[in-house]
This record gives sequence, C-alpha cells and structure tokens, in this order.
Amino acid sequence: MEVAYASARDRIGKTLCGKYFLEEVLGVGGTAVVFRATHRNGNRLAVKLLHDHLCKSRDVTRRFMREAYLANLLEHPGTVRVLDDDVDENGVAFLVLELLEGETLEERRVRLGGRLAVDEVLGYMDRLLEVLELAHDKNIVHRDIKPSNLFLTKDGVLKVLDFGIARMLDEQGAATATKTGQMIGTPAFMPPEQALSKPKEIDKQTDIWAVGATIFTLLSGELVHIAESSSEHLVKAATLHARSVARVLPGVPANVETLVGRALRFDKKDRWASATEMRRELWRVRLEPGRPIGTTSAPPPANPASNFPTVQARRDSDKPSMREMGMAMTGEHRIEPASRRAVFFSTLAAILLIAGALTFGIYTTMGQKPLAHPVAAAAQPDNGQGFLPTGLTDGAGIDLAVQGAAGKPAATGVPTTTAVAVGTTAAAAGTTTAATTRPGAISSAPAKPAGKRAPAAAATGDLYKPF
Repeated sequence: MEVAYASARDRIGKTLCGKYFLEEVLGVGGTAVVFRATHRNGNRLAVKLLHDHLCKSRDVTRRFMREAYLANLLEHPGTVRVLDDDVDENGVAFLVLELLEGETLEERRVRLGGRLAVDEVLGYMDRLLEVLELAHDKNIVHRDIKPSNLFLTKDGVLKVLDFGIARMLDEQGAATATKTGQMIGTPAFMPPEQALSKPKEIDKQTDIWAVGATIFTLLSGELVHIAESSSEHLVKAATLHARSVARVLPGVPANVETLVGRALRFDKKDRWASATEMRRELWRVRLEPGRPIGTTSAPPPANPASNFPTVQARRDSDKPSMREMGMAMTGEHRIEPASRRAVFFSTLAAILLIAGALTFGIYTTMGQKPLAHPVAAAAQPDNGQGFLPTGLTDGAGIDLAVQGAAGKPAATGVPTTTAVAVGTTAAAAGTTTAATTRPGAISSAPAKPAGKRAPAAAATGDLYKPF
C-alpha cells in the first residue's frame, strides 16, 4: 500500500489525456487510487486510476471498467455517477467520477470513537438497502458491501461506492464467474459461500450477509469474526457461525439484535429473503427497537444464528431486594453467582443487627446498675406503678432488694403477702425504713443488707435460635 501511495504522489501535477489535471490524492485502495482533479473546462471531479501493476491483467481491467456501466445503469442518487472512462498514454485505465466531499462510514466510526449510535446506523442501512433493492432487481450483486465503501456526503447523502467488482446474475440468479475458485471481495465481510470461493452460490443474499456484518461493525466497533489476518478471516467466515452482536455490545436493543442475527445466518436460506424484506423489517425495528439486552437480568430471546450465548450483566437498579435474598437462601429463587457474596454479607449483617438489638433490650429490662451514692428518700405508697421513690435529687441512687414481709401468714390457699421493699438510708439517722407491703407480689427472697443489689436473673431465651 505504501508503494502504491508513493507512486500516486508522483502523479500529482500531471495531466491525464490532456484533460484532467491531478491535484491531490484522496485515497488509495487495493486496486486503484483516487485523485482530486480539475477538467480543462474548470469542472472539479475525481479520477480513479488503476494501479500500474494491475493494468496488465485483462480480467482486472475489465472488472474495473465495469463500474462505469453498472453504476450508471442503476441511475440512483445513492450511487456515484461515472462521467468518463479512458486509458492514459501508458495503458493504465481510469474512471472520471463526480467529486464527493465528506467521509466514509468507516472514517466516521473511527473519528467518533469506534462506534455509531443505533438510530444513526439504521438510518444509513435504510438508504443502503434501497440501493440494493434496485441493484438486485436489475440482477446486480455488489459483493463488497462494507463501511469503507459507504460514503456520507456533507449534504447527508449516502453513496454506495465501488461497483467495480459487482457482477451480473445469470438467469438462474447466480453470479457468473470468469474463473472457478476466484475469490473477490473483503474477507472480513464475506459470507461463507463467498469465503469458500463458490461463485455459482453468490447471489442477492450474499449482499444481505454483508449488510449484517456492516451493521455489526458500525454498532460494536468489532468485526464479526476475530482474526489476525485475511487468511484467518477466510477460514472463520467459511466454517464458523457469526457471533451475536449482543455479545460484544451490551445494551443493544433486542429487535436490532434479531435483525442483524438473521442477516448473518450461516445458511443462505435462513437469512432475509431479499433486501426488500430486510428493509421492511428495519422500518419496524426503527419504530420499535425493543428492550436492551445484555444488561438486564431477564434472558434475551434465543438467537439461532449464533452458537454463542448472549452475555448479560445486572444493573444497579436490578439488585435483589431483601425479600428476594431471603427467598434465595431458602431455595425458592436462584441467585446469580455474581450476587451470592453480596447476599451473604447483607443477610449476616441483618442477623447480627437483630441479635444485638434483642440482647440490648433484655439486658436493660432484666438488670439495673446501682447509682453511685444513695440518698434518703421516704418510702412511697403503691401508686399502681410499683414502689417508686419520689423527690430524688441529682446523684441519688436506689437499691432494690427483695425482702420477706412481716406479718402473719394468710389463710389456707392464699399466698403469704410479700412486698418489694425500697431500702433507703436516712441521711440523719442511718436507719432503714420498710415500705408498705403490696399484696400479690411474686418474689419472696430473703432480705439483703441495704446498699447491696440482687443479681439479675439469667435470660432463659436462646438469642441465637434460627429465625
């Protein structure tokens, strides 16, 4: 390619056939180089010149000149008009085309970061399929549809380039061939029948596969098959099913994935039957692209066109609720492996939090810590809330003790009256005063000296019992 570009630069400033002054190299391809040129009458145009080393091949030259005939035969604004064709003084063939200003979709994809938006790509494919509808109706198969052969002008018009390797179909709908086993096209965008060099099997659905591969690349930034060379691309195109676009582009709309997947079917009979049928489905997909797949927990629709599963990833908004986590732990619902660790730690934290709360509650109700300094307080009568002293000042403390009640035993069948005595130390006299007894008390433990606290009863409930 560098040799071809160097040879092309040597032609800058020269005039072809005394009419076309070559000003600038616009691009270099595998078969030709394109110049910006000016006709002697002042019109600006493009000149496509065949490489010097290819001009000796009659087949290549004939195929190159065929572009002028086929592109003009379509008479569609989506094709490039060929204004003239000729051979220079050295016998090198060239075409004179309308000058296009803009960029190819491949250049646009790279310039914008490697991927194009779904709506934008579907709009371009609508125009491409419109051109292919007309071409297929006239029994013309392009055979080299790819992003670098689709040109977007500054006016927003999509042009299909390089009809030079297009072929006319015979009466049976198969492309005629000059040589058996001759491979023509770009390996990365070839369907199996083209990669296997079977010219008689190349037909309209060959272009359909290439359209699917073009959408795949423009959306994902990757080729259908992963390969490091053209030879490897040929082998994989001939033997492997296409990958699902959802595998390399998480979030692709489901209907877009279905549209592309069907176009990329390995067997021709499973693809879209025609450009018209695919275009009709594309219209429906543009109106209703479907839910994103590859980013939701629900499985996407099955894609028979690919042997690879569709990759899915959970969004933050799809994290399981506490109820779902509980169901998962009891076997009622299966948790995805990626979220098992999060569910385990969340559940463990909840159990520890509840256990801590229960422990704190039991501790505060079963035991009371004595205050530092008891203070004198008169015993208060039962107010219905228990024997609680009143009139305590800051720093006052209360010692609760269970004391047997004085008095006579009750009648037979009636429990002995007991009382919970509030032991208070009189500040002046230093004596203990017993409170009025309350019938119906439960405890009858022996009295303890003032200032001593009875030990709290041990909890009988198992705080760690499963719940």
